[in-house]
Amino acid sequence: MPEPVSNPQKPTDIKTIEELYLTGLRIEQFHSPSHDPEPYWQEALRRDPGDVRVNTAMGIKAYKQARYAQAETHLRKALERLTHNYTTPRNAEAQYYLGRVLKAQTRMSQAYDTLYKATWNAAWRGPS
Repeated sequence: MPEPVSNPQKPTDIKTIEELYLTGLRIEQFHSPSHDPEPYWQEALRRDPGDVRVNTAMGIKAYKQARYAQAETHLRKALERLTHNYTTPRNAEAQYYLGRVLKAQTRMSQAYDTLYKATWNAAWRGPS
């Protein structure tokens, strides 16, 4: 039998940024009514404000809640690190969601350019 699911530790008690990210991700995936992933992701960003995974997750969550300015900030932060010294990021998820955020804000020209950049990646070509 698998071990029963236990409540996650407090964010400050979790040792690594990866564990904070994954804890928040599990909470988000299971739609826990008693837990919120954001405190875990905020603690991760307190430790490393440029973490790509956490900024992308926070950006997507904010986008889905129509908090577009916050979503844009997180997604741009992720892309800032992803594109540092590179022409395109290896994974276009942050690029795609930034395009969706810009489109939701009716910034169509910027949205088009951003979504077009996401098409280089086969996984994001169709959605873009």
